[in-house]
Amino acid sequence: MKKTIIKKYFMENSYILFYKAYRYYEKNQIEKSLYYIKKSLSIKPNYSHSIDLLKTIGIFLNDKEIVNEAIKLFISKKRIRQEELLSISSGYVFLEKYNRASEYLKRVTGKKYRNKIIKIEANIASNKGNYEEALNILKEIGPLENNDDPYLLCEIGTYFLKIGKSQDAIEYLNKAKEKGKKIINDYVNQLIEENY
Repeated sequence: MKKTIIKKYFMENSYILFYKAYRYYEKNQIEKSLYYIKKSLSIKPNYSHSIDLLKTIGIFLNDKEIVNEAIKLFISKKRIRQEELLSISSGYVFLEKYNRASEYLKRVTGKKYRNKIIKIEANIASNKGNYEEALNILKEIGPLENNDDPYLLCEIGTYFLKIGKSQDAIEYLNKAKEKGKKIINDYVNQLIEENY
């Protein structure tokens, strides 16, 4: 009886389900992550972290429906916080709705969001095929070689790859692997395998 109650609590607690989904995502077990994040959202549909992870999973799976679903959940909230505006904007970048992405990005205020805004602006440029411009935008954060964010290092490496600077690409992709988690390492290994 006690085990049943405990199990029921864990399966009905949105925060715990989010945490499970996030852990599976970090381990690159995307289908399990998607299962738990949808379960979390069925309990608490306005939980920001769950919505953001749903969007991230949608982008990872290249699934526009999932990303659209996440954006709709964010927009349906009575009050949209700054972090949520950033997430909506990055979702619109993935959907190639750059004007909508810029609209939401302009609503973000505060110095603490500066680097995140710059990253999204760089993503807009790169999605339009302007990889050199994307690299120049990222330089506003600071010297590219001093960065230790594995996701950003991976993006920088990808941009160098797109403009034909293989040595620079390998350098940044290897840095991303050193600092990254399994999901980054899997992605970087796939990129290197496909291009070298």
